[in-house]
Amino acid sequence: MYELRTKIDAPVNKGFYLEGSFLLYQSGKKLIKQNLDNNKILFEKEVNHNFQSIKPYKNGFICLSSSNYSILDNDLNIISDNKINYYEYRLISEEFLFSVVDYNYNTFEKKSGLYEIETRKNIWETDYNKGTLKSVDGINFFISSPTKIQRLNNEDGAIIWSYEINNKNFIPELLGVNDNLAFFGLQSIDKLIAIEITTGNIKWQKSTIIGGYFFDYKEKKIHQMMVNYTCVDLSTGENIDSYVDNDFFEKNKFETQRKNYGFIDNHIITTDFRKGTIGAFNTLTKEIDWKYKSDNESFPATSPIVLNDKYLIVQNNKNSLNIFHRKQ
Repeated sequence: MYELRTKIDAPVNKGFYLEGSFLLYQSGKKLIKQNLDNNKILFEKEVNHNFQSIKPYKNGFICLSSSNYSILDNDLNIISDNKINYYEYRLISEEFLFSVVDYNYNTFEKKSGLYEIETRKNIWETDYNKGTLKSVDGINFFISSPTKIQRLNNEDGAIIWSYEINNKNFIPELLGVNDNLAFFGLQSIDKLIAIEITTGNIKWQKSTIIGGYFFDYKEKKIHQMMVNYTCVDLSTGENIDSYVDNDFFEKNKFETQRKNYGFIDNHIITTDFRKGTIGAFNTLTKEIDWKYKSDNESFPATSPIVLNDKYLIVQNNKNSLNIFHRKQ
């Protein structure tokens, strides 16, 4: 399926961005745009920030560090450099950032806000609470805490509904949103729930380890691989397929504990939790159709796997990038 095209040996920040044949990444103090088809560097700019996330924004890019965000044009020229005096913030769409405005260290409660990039201000803020703002589409907004999941009005942040849970000390993970369903993972009780966005009612729930999901919205399926493989119907939660064979995965040295794997053409692209193996598991035939082995590196589960129709990029334990070209 893939052949190794090149390696970027210098340490690269985790938030690199791939579009077609073009890779945008930061290494040291340099922000670099590279054409992977011929390995030519198109642009190279010195920057004063340690960008950990690079995303497309209008006709250029938005780059986030721990204390600011920068708007760049397509040639990596900085259009605006913006410092945010908040405790944390996360990009959720081309329009908004989630911001933490204040934190009470006595009660462990925080006040959050929806920050509009265009106007450079919060358009609404929450009350102090022990929850975390969540969104995966920039349209549906939730706040989740160990005891409740709440949906917020995207215009003013008002609470539309609240669903009580018992997730002990864990913040539920918002894993996906599709049509009228929001999918949350309750880690402490190993349960995946599908909540109707309009009503807050539970559509379905399923006991399972929380992690290793890929939401295929086109086919209405949820794939999961945490060593073994399962697939369920996105709308109903009913089992579609499963493959449980610990001996097979152990024999092939392909036991994954990675949550952020890639998915393309019915293949799960992931890594072995031990040392130096990347592979493609065919969800239809239940075979490993491709495997790459390296003896001098490992691929931590927290490091990114990024892929598109042409390229697969896997970051190793040294923060270097392995760049594979997809065979046609």
